Amino acid sequence: MRLLEIILVALLSIHFIGLFVRIFNQKSRKWFLLFTLLLFIFHLLIEGYRWQMIPSYLVMFSLILIYFYRRKIKKTLSIVRNTILLFLVSLSIFLSFSLPVLQFKNLNSKYPVGIKSYQLIDKKRAEILTEKPDDFRELSIRVYYPTPLNHKETYPYIPNFEVIRHTYQKKLGWPSFLLDYLKLFTIDAMENAPQFENDLFPLIFYSHGLTNNYNEASGRLMNIASKGYVVVAINHSYSSDFAILSNKEVVGYMALSQLGDPIEKIDSVKTIIANQWLNDVSFVKEYLTDKQLSKNIDFENIGLMGFSAGGTMATLGSHKLDNIKAAINLDGTPRGMLETDISKSPILAIFSQPLTFTDAQINAWGITRETVEAPKKLIQKRSMKVLNSAPEASYVITFPKTKHSNFIEYPLISPLSKYLDIGGNIDSKKSYEYLNNIIVAFLDQNLKNSEEAHLKKILKTGVQEFNLVIQE
Repeated sequence: MRLLEIILVALLSIHFIGLFVRIFNQKSRKWFLLFTLLLFIFHLLIEGYRWQMIPSYLVMFSLILIYFYRRKIKKTLSIVRNTILLFLVSLSIFLSFSLPVLQFKNLNSKYPVGIKSYQLIDKKRAEILTEKPDDFRELSIRVYYPTPLNHKETYPYIPNFEVIRHTYQKKLGWPSFLLDYLKLFTIDAMENAPQFENDLFPLIFYSHGLTNNYNEASGRLMNIASKGYVVVAINHSYSSDFAILSNKEVVGYMALSQLGDPIEKIDSVKTIIANQWLNDVSFVKEYLTDKQLSKNIDFENIGLMGFSAGGTMATLGSHKLDNIKAAINLDGTPRGMLETDISKSPILAIFSQPLTFTDAQINAWGITRETVEAPKKLIQKRSMKVLNSAPEASYVITFPKTKHSNFIEYPLISPLSKYLDIGGNIDSKKSYEYLNNIIVAFLDQNLKNSEEAHLKKILKTGVQEFNLVIQE
């Protein structure tokens, strides 16, 4: 709950208790109620309405009516009234806690963060995911960067929300009106903030998961930028669940024809997509060299990071792209590497706990356990091949009790995520913060030459607190 919401609910609770215990006389009750009403108005003006607080709003207006008509209410009706009010107060507290407004704060960091957005068209590349012969590859990017201005500004977690509302409605399966509070999500970043004049910062490219979008980890990317990095999030058009093109058209996900089993065939659809995303990275890198931002970018120290298919891209990019000094794969299946490929950079690959199935489930599906286990064994084999082909200081880590979604920010939508099946059987916030720490430590070691002991300490903490399985 936000600050004014907490105070409002607390005041309403005091009013409610005052219906049973003599806390106020008539005069003090009036002034206390007036103060609560003013706070309610300030809450709406400053923090904004959200539907989870509707029960509290109903209590607010009920208390006003009770103040004016208390003596006209019979004792029997008072019991019913108080029961309903107790339910409404409890419901408001529960809803506000279980579906909070996410506000990603830039705390204990070295730099405030600025943010810029760009729409790019690569006139040298045809779009492989559409059938239009004159359709060139088009991308949106969002750049997070350190700024010297010590601002207090925030930036929407989901910019252009009304334009892409349908995307989140489809993703969450909620009625449209329940999504309104997503507009209140923020990160601590200032749009078009000033830049440093001479300081250079390592460059990190981030790619989202297939059918996700570049909003999926905005809080994490803001956090990385605040540690002294320029972070570029790419929204890979037609591979994301939404893209807003330069002509304002909103397009969704478009699949290539399936070219075979994407786990077994090296020319699978997902390998083709990963290579397309690598070309996106190269194009964006070239574009940035001509922008004002280039004066703050150290193009000799570049990192790749991604979730799911984006993690696949990061691993593949560590083999194929130049000047890559670190690659982070967050739960993405390694694809596209040949036996002779050698990674040019250290790799941090972190995987969720593999799914397990009972014999009854497997029998009901009419398949064998060998069929179920084969993909997991192949992923493990590929991961070890990637690890063995990478330079020292590379790691393959299994994170117990996590699900695929725990590697982005979706489970943070509720502290009850593990009960709502949108996260693993783990504290989503705690595991998210740990992942942030290990990501920054790995980047610092490989792009800023920080001491290896710091990363080792964080890994040791992960083994102790989360039972991480680490191969290096």
